[in-house]
Amino acid sequence: MAIFEVISRYTYLGESIQNNWYFEETDGNGTAVTMDDAFQFNIIPVLFSALSDSLVGSTILVKNMENPLDFGEFGYRTVSTGSQTGNEEPSTITARLRFSRPRSDIKGGRKSFSGLTEGQVSGNTLSSPTVAILATLSDLLHLGFTDQAANVTYKVGYYAKPKGQTDKIFVRPLAVIPRGLVGTQNSRKPF
Repeated sequence: MAIFEVISRYTYLGESIQNNWYFEETDGNGTAVTMDDAFQFNIIPVLFSALSDSLVGSTILVKNMENPLDFGEFGYRTVSTGSQTGNEEPSTITARLRFSRPRSDIKGGRKSFSGLTEGQVSGNTLSSPTVAILATLSDLLHLGFTDQAANVTYKVGYYAKPKGQTDKIFVRPLAVIPRGLVGTQNSRKPF
């Protein structure tokens, strides 16, 4: 089964932001095109429903990690902006998902998302509706989502380095857990 890297790029408050994702196909035989379709029709609508309308999608780059000829860069087709209205939080304030580690010799993973509004944050806590959206996203990522046309299912994973080893390995988390607390992203690397 192939592993795909998906790089979703956005602009928010004049900054370029990207999230790097890794997905393993668990059923079917996918390509960069089917991965993009599944991501755009399943993940992006849920994710963007939790983010500010000031966040605008620019491109999605998909790479098959096992076949360098299978890649593509795509525009946003389903949803291209967040849907939450209100005053924006800085890009360093994030919503987070935690990936539970599947083995004791590696660290767990996480995913952070910029693009929150002040109405979604109270002190260090995310609003209940935002946490509910993140829970829906968590379920999609962990349980799998499908490109309906090609009947290919994908599940989220991440790369981790086991203690005492030099090479990273791909693992799927035991669970994807939404965090009710606000996170911070101490740096944003330009791409």
